[in-house]
Amino acid sequence: SSGINAEYGGVVLGEACGRKLAATSSKYPVEQCKGRACKYTELSSDSDAASESTVPKSCGSLREVSELWTAFVEERDWYQFHSPRNLVLGLFGEVGEVIEVVVGKLGSVRLGEELSDCLATTTRLAEKCGVDLTGAVIHYTKDDVER
Repeated sequence: SSGINAEYGGVVLGEACGRKLAATSSKYPVEQCKGRACKYTELSSDSDAASESTVPKSCGSLREVSELWTAFVEERDWYQFHSPRNLVLGLFGEVGEVIEVVVGKLGSVRLGEELSDCLATTTRLAEKCGVDLTGAVIHYTKDDVER
């Protein structure tokens, strides 16, 4: 455990989420992918087509992360592809990438990116299923402390 803390202690998840959202916004310009299920490699690489990112450099709270990712998804009309099943399957893939980073000792920047992917997918799943994620974290943390 201390090895992971020493190697990855510099991860600031709010900053990693902000960087990841900005990068993802650039890879998936609204004009090119609205309502489409596609990989960024299928999109035009024209510099004119890329959206100017208005994403903040850092996300200050879980609620802010959720709101920013929700706006990202709404802009692109991707709700239709975000069923709970699809989000859970996506989360499994993201967790696999976290494992790859930690086992392969690939560094804190990459770990921050993959953890922010997990957090984004988790917040999307919570929203889709009507779960107040912030409230759930507070509730279950309180329960754990009281045990």
